[in-house]
Amino acid sequence: MTKTDTIGRSIVDRPLVDDVIAFHSHKQSKHTKGWIYSHACEQLERNGYGPEVWPKTLSFLASCDSLDEAQGLQRAGWVTARVIDRKEDKAPNELLCPYDVQRANKVPADKRTNCARCRLCYDGKNRNIAFIKF
Repeated sequence: MTKTDTIGRSIVDRPLVDDVIAFHSHKQSKHTKGWIYSHACEQLERNGYGPEVWPKTLSFLASCDSLDEAQGLQRAGWVTARVIDRKEDKAPNELLCPYDVQRANKVPADKRTNCARCRLCYDGKNRNIAFIKF
Protein backbone atom coordinates (compact mmCIF):
# COMPACT_ATOMS: atom_id res chain seq x y z
CA MET A 1 0.00 0.00 0.00
CA THR A 2 3.01 2.26 0.39
CA LYS A 3 6.18 2.70 -1.57
CA THR A 4 9.41 4.56 -1.00
CA ASP A 5 10.26 7.81 -2.78
CA THR A 6 13.73 8.75 -4.06
CA ILE A 7 14.93 9.93 -0.65
CA GLY A 8 13.64 6.96 1.32
CA ARG A 9 10.32 8.33 2.60
CA SER A 10 7.31 6.03 2.65
CA ILE A 11 4.43 7.35 0.53
CA VAL A 12 0.96 5.99 -0.18
CA ASP A 13 0.73 4.21 -3.53
CA ARG A 14 -2.57 5.86 -4.48
CA PRO A 15 -3.14 3.98 -7.78
CA LEU A 16 -2.66 0.63 -6.01
CA VAL A 17 -4.98 1.56 -3.12
CA ASP A 18 -7.60 2.88 -5.54
CA ASP A 19 -7.41 -0.35 -7.59
CA VAL A 20 -7.83 -2.55 -4.49
CA ILE A 21 -10.83 -0.53 -3.31
CA ALA A 22 -12.39 -0.48 -6.80
CA PHE A 23 -11.94 -4.24 -7.25
CA HIS A 24 -13.56 -5.09 -3.92
CA SER A 25 -16.33 -2.50 -4.39
CA HIS A 26 -17.41 -3.73 -7.83
CA LYS A 27 -20.78 -5.51 -7.93
CA GLN A 28 -19.24 -8.50 -9.71
CA SER A 29 -16.75 -8.86 -6.82
CA LYS A 30 -19.35 -9.02 -4.05
CA HIS A 31 -18.53 -12.69 -3.41
CA THR A 32 -14.77 -12.15 -3.54
CA LYS A 33 -13.16 -11.72 -0.14
CA GLY A 34 -9.71 -10.44 0.66
CA TRP A 35 -7.44 -9.80 3.59
CA ILE A 36 -4.84 -7.12 4.07
CA TYR A 37 -2.78 -5.59 6.85
CA SER A 38 -0.58 -2.53 7.02
CA HIS A 39 1.71 -0.68 9.42
CA ALA A 40 0.86 2.53 7.54
CA CYS A 41 -2.77 3.07 8.60
CA GLU A 42 -2.19 6.56 9.98
CA GLN A 43 -0.50 7.50 6.71
CA LEU A 44 -3.34 5.93 4.72
CA GLU A 45 -5.86 7.90 6.77
CA ARG A 46 -3.99 11.19 6.22
CA ASN A 47 -4.33 10.50 2.49
CA GLY A 48 -8.09 9.94 2.62
CA TYR A 49 -8.04 6.15 3.02
CA GLY A 50 -9.47 5.81 6.52
CA PRO A 51 -11.26 2.72 7.79
CA GLU A 52 -14.59 3.88 6.36
CA VAL A 53 -13.45 3.61 2.70
CA TRP A 54 -12.44 -0.05 2.72
CA PRO A 55 -15.09 -2.39 1.26
CA LYS A 56 -16.79 -4.93 3.52
CA THR A 57 -15.39 -7.73 1.35
CA LEU A 58 -11.86 -6.79 2.42
CA SER A 59 -10.73 -7.57 5.98
CA PHE A 60 -8.21 -4.90 6.93
CA LEU A 61 -6.00 -5.20 10.02
CA ALA A 62 -3.99 -2.23 11.24
CA SER A 63 -0.70 -3.71 12.40
CA CYS A 64 0.48 -2.08 15.66
CA ASP A 65 3.67 -2.11 17.68
CA SER A 66 2.18 -1.15 21.06
CA LEU A 67 -1.04 -1.12 23.05
CA ASP A 68 -1.11 2.70 22.92
CA GLU A 69 -0.86 2.64 19.13
CA ALA A 70 -3.56 -0.03 18.91
CA GLN A 71 -5.92 1.93 21.15
CA GLY A 72 -5.41 5.11 19.12
CA LEU A 73 -6.11 3.33 15.84
CA GLN A 74 -9.15 1.60 17.34
CA ARG A 75 -10.54 4.99 18.42
CA ALA A 76 -10.13 6.09 14.80
CA GLY A 77 -12.17 3.05 13.66
CA TRP A 78 -9.44 0.61 12.63
CA VAL A 79 -9.36 -3.09 13.54
CA THR A 80 -5.94 -3.89 14.93
CA ALA A 81 -3.39 -6.68 15.20
CA ARG A 82 -0.34 -6.62 17.44
CA VAL A 83 2.32 -8.95 18.82
CA ILE A 84 2.44 -9.43 22.60
CA ASP A 85 5.07 -11.08 24.81
CA ARG A 86 2.68 -13.17 26.92
CA LYS A 87 -0.98 -14.09 26.63
CA GLU A 88 -1.61 -12.11 29.82
CA ASP A 89 -0.64 -8.94 27.88
CA LYS A 90 -3.79 -9.22 25.74
CA ALA A 91 -6.14 -6.25 26.04
CA PRO A 92 -9.78 -6.98 26.97
CA ASN A 93 -10.96 -6.13 23.45
CA GLU A 94 -8.45 -8.41 21.72
CA LEU A 95 -8.71 -12.07 20.82
CA LEU A 96 -5.65 -14.29 20.99
CA CYS A 97 -4.61 -15.99 17.77
CA PRO A 98 -5.89 -19.58 18.16
CA TYR A 99 -2.75 -21.01 16.56
CA ASP A 100 -0.55 -19.15 19.05
CA VAL A 101 -2.68 -20.34 21.98
CA GLN A 102 -2.39 -23.94 20.82
CA ARG A 103 1.34 -23.57 20.30
CA ALA A 104 1.78 -22.01 23.76
CA ASN A 105 -0.21 -24.88 25.25
CA LYS A 106 2.05 -27.38 23.44
CA VAL A 107 -0.71 -28.87 21.28
CA PRO A 108 1.07 -31.22 18.85
CA ALA A 109 1.68 -29.58 15.46
CA ASP A 110 -0.49 -32.10 13.61
CA LYS A 111 -3.44 -31.29 15.92
CA ARG A 112 -3.18 -27.48 15.76
CA THR A 113 -5.35 -25.25 13.65
CA ASN A 114 -3.72 -23.19 10.93
CA CYS A 115 -4.53 -19.92 9.19
CA ALA A 116 -6.51 -21.61 6.41
CA ARG A 117 -8.81 -23.34 8.91
CA CYS A 118 -8.97 -20.62 11.56
CA ARG A 119 -9.62 -17.54 9.39
CA LEU A 120 -9.90 -15.23 12.43
CA CYS A 121 -7.90 -12.53 10.62
CA TYR A 122 -9.80 -13.06 7.41
CA ASP A 123 -13.44 -13.50 8.40
CA GLY A 124 -14.38 -9.81 8.23
CA LYS A 125 -15.95 -9.71 11.68
CA ASN A 126 -13.76 -6.79 12.76
CA ARG A 127 -12.09 -8.31 15.80
CA ASN A 128 -8.82 -7.02 17.21
CA ILE A 129 -6.22 -9.78 17.37
CA ALA A 130 -3.13 -10.35 19.52
CA PHE A 131 -0.34 -12.69 18.44
CA ILE A 132 2.01 -14.20 21.02
CA LYS A 133 5.72 -13.69 20.30
CA PHE A 134 7.66 -16.96 20.22
